Amino acid sequence: MIAKRRILQVVADIVYFVSSLQPYSYKAVLKLDSDLSDAHSRILPLACDDDPTSLLAQKKSLEFLYHKGRCILHRKLLVHGRLNNRFAFSRSNCIKSAVALLSQQNLLYEEAKLKGILNLKN
Repeated sequence: MIAKRRILQVVADIVYFVSSLQPYSYKAVLKLDSDLSDAHSRILPLACDDDPTSLLAQKKSLEFLYHKGRCILHRKLLVHGRLNNRFAFSRSNCIKSAVALLSQQNLLYEEAKLKGILNLKN
């Protein structure tokens, strides 16, 4: 819960930042990215063999929040990063987080199949 609060606090700052009508600086984007990465780095290691399924699901949820926050933060600069190397960091991180989100969704899909741990029919 503490790790979730840290990440959600930064994600809330990101949502407030990107929804503002005022133009924003790239320096502020980088600061928010740093804050999000710092909150993410405080999460315990993702998977241990002894972890119960519920704890693994909570850790995956934190990963999902982290990557979603990164996509929200960097998405406006995605196209700019293609044309201007100054924003290449944003483009790269937005794409990496989007791929991570798709990977997590695929994992959930696979686990929800008949013999997966998330199947409610077991």
